[in-house]
Amino acid sequence: MNECEQAIASSWLDELAIELGVSIDSLLRLCIGWSGEHRAFTFPMFDMAGVVRGVRLRGSNGRKWSVRGGQEGLFVPRSVGGTEGPLPDATARLVVCEGPTDTAALLDLDFDVLGRPSCAGGMKLLVDLVQSCQPNDVAIFADADTPGLRGANNLASTLAVYVPSVRVVTPPPSAKDARDWKRQGATHADVLARIAGAQSRRLGVVGKAVAR
Repeated sequence: MNECEQAIASSWLDELAIELGVSIDSLLRLCIGWSGEHRAFTFPMFDMAGVVRGVRLRGSNGRKWSVRGGQEGLFVPRSVGGTEGPLPDATARLVVCEGPTDTAALLDLDFDVLGRPSCAGGMKLLVDLVQSCQPNDVAIFADADTPGLRGANNLASTLAVYVPSVRVVTPPPSAKDARDWKRQGATHADVLARIAGAQSRRLGVVGKAVAR
């Protein structure tokens, strides 16, 4: 990861930020780098201890794959939640999205956000995370397609056991994902309103009378 971070040229970073519609600062917070071997940008994936488990690759043509031999992890920005470490302390709300570029987009909009490795990945890591940092609310930002919604709903059902409130949030119909919505001009307030309008899922406890 360190070698890749040092290898990236500032001109390539400028071009990628413009292409993606996100800031250079957010890409740097995600520890973006460059792999000469793979001819691709790199995004490390972390575990709960802040150790790199795997590396996601993004080619100049937008192709996405991972370095062979790694495992899935979370895309965790530096200083998320106001900390210096790789994982957040307790926060009122944690936003979860899919992939590093959506994570960068929501970082630009000033959210404490983590990225899943895929629409269905990172379940165990996210359960461990919320048990550790105990957020009051988790907003899962889903891509506006069938796999994205299915993965977000499965994660929401799992996290509802550990978090007081979980919401599945989608962008408006004009956007396919968080980054696309941000490119269209979405603001922090727009995303907050979308989160507030999403149904909160809470774990219900049902009692049963016992005859004596």
